[in-house]
Amino acid sequence: MIIIAFGFQIFQQIQELFKDKADEYSNEFFNFMSNSNWGLITFLVIFFLVISIAYSLFRTVFKYFDFKLLKKEDAYRIESGLLNKRNVVIPLNKVQELNWETGPIKQLFSIYNLVFKQAVSGQNRRQQVVDAPGCLSKHLNILKTDLFGEDQLSATSKFYTNNYYFRRLWIFFGWLPVVLATPFLFSEWAFWVGSVLWLLLSAGYCMLILKKRYFRINNEQIRISSGAISHKWKQMELYKIQAVEFRQTIFQKHRKLASLHLMNAAGTMTIPFIDETLAKQIYDYLLYHTEISERKWM
Repeated sequence: MIIIAFGFQIFQQIQELFKDKADEYSNEFFNFMSNSNWGLITFLVIFFLVISIAYSLFRTVFKYFDFKLLKKEDAYRIESGLLNKRNVVIPLNKVQELNWETGPIKQLFSIYNLVFKQAVSGQNRRQQVVDAPGCLSKHLNILKTDLFGEDQLSATSKFYTNNYYFRRLWIFFGWLPVVLATPFLFSEWAFWVGSVLWLLLSAGYCMLILKKRYFRINNEQIRISSGAISHKWKQMELYKIQAVEFRQTIFQKHRKLASLHLMNAAGTMTIPFIDETLAKQIYDYLLYHTEISERKWM
């Protein structure tokens, strides 16, 4: 949508600069295209899709050209860039959490995008989040072993977000847009057909979110899963938690649910809409763990 709006802005500026010729050619073009609305729509979709793909391709090449992730002693070093060479050092002890993500197509080739979130001073905020795209599953396993040791979380149970989270999402993404548009389009039959399709699609989308909303936890680490079409994970050591918030709205309290917010030196990890009793147990344990831990968080 942004690219399409940008394209129309350019077109209007060209019309103002070359008004006579632009009017002549644009009138011929739109007269031709107006005979077929589908032709105009197809042209716009293909044209701006090509532009977006080309932009993404060149941006990726310039930013990640000759990408290398090297390990030297207790630190990683990332090198990349075509015109502006990027060289970032990531000490392992400063990594607060490791995030990784994959999608349906990437998953076929076992490809993940990784993000290191580290604790840095206020003057180096640009280096707080360092990404490493296109890692294979074997690379991911090596990085997780370096940061967290042998994988023990995969053997623990999954704790899923409550089904009420689906209803909340569906109201926000599905029903709310339909209700807001109804006073303006209620007389159009196409609106009602579109509304039914929108509600079905948004329900499927929200169901995907619910299925991927879970977490695993043991005495040392926590891993939080999220996503919809793509699948995202966040993992960190419990001793790096600096604060824990127990949040409960009136609607959650009525259903005996709660949300937890785990804060470290790089950001916040959220566990939404879980059982109130379980949330209190985790909240108490994390506070206790934070109080007694003597390990350095960076």
